[in-house]
Amino acid sequence: MRFEIGIMHALGAAIALFFAWQYYEGIKPETWITVEKWQVDPALETPLERGTALEAEHLVAIEIAFPEDRRSEFVWALDAEDSIRTALVGQRLTQTLQPGTFLERRYFFADTLRDFAARVSPGNRAFSIAVDGAGSLLNFVGPGSRVDVIGLMPGGPDDSPPVPVVILEDIEVMAVGPYDEVDEFDLEDAGTFRSVTFQAPPERIAHYLARAAEIEGDPVLVLRGSPQGGTE
Repeated sequence: MRFEIGIMHALGAAIALFFAWQYYEGIKPETWITVEKWQVDPALETPLERGTALEAEHLVAIEIAFPEDRRSEFVWALDAEDSIRTALVGQRLTQTLQPGTFLERRYFFADTLRDFAARVSPGNRAFSIAVDGAGSLLNFVGPGSRVDVIGLMPGGPDDSPPVPVVILEDIEVMAVGPYDEVDEFDLEDAGTFRSVTFQAPPERIAHYLARAAEIEGDPVLVLRGSPQGGTE
């Protein structure tokens, strides 16, 4: 009899624990996360019309908080990262955007994004950097050019002048600003663009990112001569 009573007590305790666990699972707070996304500046007085070249001043970073289990609902909006802003500045809109609109890739690249990705050679990755047109050969660089990227490294502790260092060598330019085809590229406008997209192996990109964090000012593009010209 005692054994049966003990079994009943144990079973009752197990049932009580089960319902207690269900209760606390139901009332425990949700885990929230925050992300930053790019948004058309809500303070703009007029929409950004289709065909407008995006400027850095058009963008603001907005922080969004939401339950962690809804993370996938916000992947369509572009993350507020400097590399993404660099890639977008100068791109022309494929549709009119109202102030406050969260930015999506389709607002810039439409159906050309897949075609562009197909041009990245196996083993390479495409990436964009900000370049000061006045301080480089940007006027003579276009899609298909091969260039070196040079940066000025700080001098030593004795106040010696900065030292120029090649941080990327012999890489292909895939696009200047929004233009990725030579036929569409106008050299007269090249100096107005502030982003260049390259392709290179991941390890060379990682090397660039590590060195770029150390340079003074903007990187400078140096145009390489063609093999036919005898200067490499």
